[in-house]
Amino acid sequence: NPNAYPWRSVEHSITPPKPKVLHASKEDPFPQYDAKDYQVGYQSAPWIIKNLIPQAQFGIIYGDSGSGKTFAALDLAATIANGQPYRGHKSRADSVLYVAAEAGEGIKKRLAGYTKEYGVINNLRIMPNAPDLLNVLDAPGMIISTMLHAKTSLIIIDTLAASHNGDENSSQDMGRVIAQCKHISNATGAMVLLVHHTGKTEGKGMRGSSALFAAADVVIEITAENDIRQMRTLKQKDGELLPPFGFALHQVFLANDQDGDPITTCVVKPAEIPVSSAAIKLNDAVEYIVSVFDNAMGEDRKSTR
Repeated sequence: NPNAYPWRSVEHSITPPKPKVLHASKEDPFPQYDAKDYQVGYQSAPWIIKNLIPQAQFGIIYGDSGSGKTFAALDLAATIANGQPYRGHKSRADSVLYVAAEAGEGIKKRLAGYTKEYGVINNLRIMPNAPDLLNVLDAPGMIISTMLHAKTSLIIIDTLAASHNGDENSSQDMGRVIAQCKHISNATGAMVLLVHHTGKTEGKGMRGSSALFAAADVVIEITAENDIRQMRTLKQKDGELLPPFGFALHQVFLANDQDGDPITTCVVKPAEIPVSSAAIKLNDAVEYIVSVFDNAMGEDRKSTR
């Protein structure tokens, strides 16, 4: 029933015609639409960050330990909460909930570092207690807690591993986790974004059941090469994949502790993605092949890329 959650609402930059809404009833429990009526309103597909984070149900951002995925996730959260553009892409200012399931205390330094470097973060709430997404009581508890505070656009759960006690390789357990995330999303109107780890084998994607990737509306990978990290969209269910974003972790001094030692943290800074040696060799080979064809055709005709 689309009216089951009256507190769920989304602001749009345009106001297209609204599709006719049919309600389930005892006589017709699964209403059907005529195609010409149902297609109305597709222009209103909303974004939290345009072309990057959709206002959908469920997504994943993952990377190796030490890749900077938590810093990247917190940077996304703060950017959205303040309504600032992200790498040139418009974001909608809205309330964000960050569930610090793995580092409830450690997140304090990171928040302090972001505030010192970029200013006060508005509309960002922190939940230091980890929910168990396989416990049937925890999802309703998160829903009630979220509704008591503010309309929420995004819920980031960091990390998936710290938010359930099941088997990540089990499609049954992960199916239940996905169902709970979607239940939270349906009730609150928020996109649920899980922070996750890569598998043991390099280049084989995220850890655990393939059900996670299959069910996600968006999947973002974080990788690190030397001091430059990279954020790359691997899946965008209702949009095109953006080029990757490069970023670096910039150290920020906060204070001295009781022994006089410095307390530091890091914040995300945009950075250029270096061209790898493999890419340079490939480009050289392409240029050589193109030149061979150009020479064979003569000066009056040039091959295109």
